[in-house]
Amino acid sequence: MDASRSTWSVVEDPDRQKRSSALVITESVEIQETTEGECQPFFVDLGSLRKHSQDHLRDTSLLPSEEDVHNLDVCLLREKHYKYLSRVFLPSQQPLNGNLVSLDSGRPWMMYWTLHGSDLLLVSSQEEKHDNPTTGATNGANTSTNLLCQKVGDNALTAVVSTMEACWQSIEITLPQKLDLSDQDRNLLEPNNKTNNNGNNPQSFQGGGFGGGPGQMAHAATTYAAVLTLCIVATSDGQSSSPMAWSLLARIRKPLYAWFLSLQQSHGGFRMHHDGEIDVRASYTIFCVAKLLNLLTPTLASNTTVDFIASCQTYEGGFGGEPFTEAHGGYAYCAVAALQLVNRLEKIDREALTGWLCRRQLGYEGGFSGRANKLVDGCYSFWQGGALAIVSAHYAAAEVEDEMDDFWLSSPPLSYALLFDKPMLQRYILLCAQDVNGGLRDKPSKSRDFYHSCYNLSGLAMTQHSGRTADDDINDGGDKAADTNNQHQTNFGHPVKSLVAASHPCYNIRLERVSKVLEYFKS
Repeated sequence: MDASRSTWSVVEDPDRQKRSSALVITESVEIQETTEGECQPFFVDLGSLRKHSQDHLRDTSLLPSEEDVHNLDVCLLREKHYKYLSRVFLPSQQPLNGNLVSLDSGRPWMMYWTLHGSDLLLVSSQEEKHDNPTTGATNGANTSTNLLCQKVGDNALTAVVSTMEACWQSIEITLPQKLDLSDQDRNLLEPNNKTNNNGNNPQSFQGGGFGGGPGQMAHAATTYAAVLTLCIVATSDGQSSSPMAWSLLARIRKPLYAWFLSLQQSHGGFRMHHDGEIDVRASYTIFCVAKLLNLLTPTLASNTTVDFIASCQTYEGGFGGEPFTEAHGGYAYCAVAALQLVNRLEKIDREALTGWLCRRQLGYEGGFSGRANKLVDGCYSFWQGGALAIVSAHYAAAEVEDEMDDFWLSSPPLSYALLFDKPMLQRYILLCAQDVNGGLRDKPSKSRDFYHSCYNLSGLAMTQHSGRTADDDINDGGDKAADTNNQHQTNFGHPVKSLVAASHPCYNIRLERVSKVLEYFKS
């Protein structure tokens, strides 16, 4: 294959960037046309703009200075985004609005969205201060994990840990007598030591999980968000905050395991909370937390559990939340990531899944939709883009017969091509999803929010760091590094000023943090 064509994108061919057409005009067609109309003004050739228009874009920081060799490449509004996100964990600088009281039951989520989003924005200052870089993406992203603590401050991160601890709910867990616990299971459980009429109950254990706020019910989703938040803080090298986060993670391991077992159902699914719904979100969030904390035992990841996830695949190729429901991007990501965490992707129809995921990238906008016949939405930059990063790596590993446990933490990392148009997605995120006042959004007509800020940035990380190939390495610092035109073969946007850190597709925190947490709990 011609190397110059292997990284070709529709972005490079304006003649192919045509708005959709339909034989029959329906309500959904009209809404789609309206959405494309929202995006169209952002796809103008910046080089064709008059100087005063270009200067206006420079004033907003969307374009770099004229002296920059990449002076017409779109930039990430790094400082504006950080200022917007930091309102959650640095409220004294800019208090949150009263309307955000509706998120009171999602405190762990708010902390995770904003801390992780900020974490991705913190690449090396060495690269940021150069307007004329000749090195590429990976050099700027492989920085120390203590940048977050330096930026946010140890006191603020300590307050984050205290907030997460306040959301913890201890629960007395009594597991069914018919559940045959192995020695490994019992080593991960803390007996309750409470007595009943017959003495000690051998199936009674100390359990618990994180709720959405103090005094609220433990829930798998908020537990996932809380644990990821604690992992970010623990690996940030704060003098007080890091030991505090490590200590809390260590204390909750065994209670979490008992709670996870109590959520597991006989048919293989997990409940999101006691008496709650059963779907693949629970399977993924529990697998993710369990893998990070070295709790992912054969009991949790049983064949029955894997079979339940596989049964949620639909005739379209994607995944619904439970069997016989519509395929959806969020559920598809949860299913794919959960199966990857236990190395069982072979259980599903991978070709059908790949087709469904690829068809979710919109041909004109460049971003992803969550379901068939739905509109583009910036959050699916990660939900669909992350799922495709996992599937793309899986195919590449099969071709080279590589049985590594983690494609992204191996040394050297697996080289593979992403199975979607990276520059088109980058263009959507940088042009359509950025709010010029800071924060990112669903689409141009929507308002910014913490959720879409996190997952737009996470999707951008997938495009910049997942699926690196030999072509990328050449462009980023090999023999052709001085040839600035090479960067445009693989990426859209400024090669440094649009750069974010690398995030793990399965856990969605920075790669370095995943590695540290896995190593810490290995023993």
